[in-house]
Amino acid sequence: DYLEGRARFTSPTEVEVNGRVYRGSKYLVATGSTTRPLPIPGLDEVGWLNNVTAMQLETAPDSLIIIGGGPLGLEFAQMFTHFGSRVTVVEAMAQILPNHEPEIAAELQRVLEDEGIEFWTGAAIESVRMDNGQRVVTLNEKVELRASQLLLAAGIQPNTTDLGLDVAGVALDSKGFVKVNDFYQTENPDVFAAGDCVGRMPLETVAAKEGSVAAENALTGSAKTIEYDHVPHAVFTNPQVASVGITEEEEMRRFNACACRTIYMDSIPKADVIKETRGVFKMVIHPESGQVMGMHIVSPNAADLIHEATLAVKFGLTVDDIIDTVHVFPTLSEGIKRSAQAFTRDISVMSCCIG
Repeated sequence: DYLEGRARFTSPTEVEVNGRVYRGSKYLVATGSTTRPLPIPGLDEVGWLNNVTAMQLETAPDSLIIIGGGPLGLEFAQMFTHFGSRVTVVEAMAQILPNHEPEIAAELQRVLEDEGIEFWTGAAIESVRMDNGQRVVTLNEKVELRASQLLLAAGIQPNTTDLGLDVAGVALDSKGFVKVNDFYQTENPDVFAAGDCVGRMPLETVAAKEGSVAAENALTGSAKTIEYDHVPHAVFTNPQVASVGITEEEEMRRFNACACRTIYMDSIPKADVIKETRGVFKMVIHPESGQVMGMHIVSPNAADLIHEATLAVKFGLTVDDIIDTVHVFPTLSEGIKRSAQAFTRDISVMSCCIG
């Protein structure tokens, strides 16, 4: 049955919806997340947009400041730039896409700057105020940025308040996310949780997979889990960004060594054919076995290209396996093969379709 209403636990085994109490043997909490507000003086007074309200605007603003240089912030930045808005992105970390490889972030920023987007990275916001109908954002360098609209895209907060989770014996972490084990089971063994409200990897695809696994575990007693290193993810800018597996920084943390290669789009024959040289491919492999452990791409259709690398990461293929696999010529997917070849030879002196 489908019920539409506000639900909350009234006991470890009961929930109340619209004044009626329901009892179940197992529960799955999948309440998602919303935009995380920031404790910036004046922010709430001036008002701000999020990914939902920005899409409800009837006209594009003449200027827009976006707080947050992650995937959502950059997608909206380019979209509104194409709509004709003058866009500025403010990111607190040293680079946009803070969880991505530096080469990936640098290439995408270069592309977006060429389109007219202004970036302030490593910037702390001191305050926000209104002045003559403009929202004024003051940075720590006493720089003032002005725009007609302000969009907040600096993370999420879980929708876990007022659910009665404490009554159900379900624990939350310091940020309000539901604590679960590897099988999405909470501290109440009959209550499971999945998706953004657990905060592991806030993607729609991951939420769907977590929900499916959690429901199966709850109903059948199985103990399935997800290997997050095998999950690809993308940023739908143009060109796109796509990644799977670990980064160079994570490899250094795990192995105290790095085996990485980075190639740029101008080394791929198809890129020259279609006159599209914006992009970069970076491959991370195990420093001893040569197993592919990560792939990071800026390229047209990167979200489609990443799946070859996803299978390589998931099934433990090596650079030799990639090199020995015949790829269609000319294609952008040769960027993955050339990244692998870069571990064994100088690809700058290769002829265009050498195997």
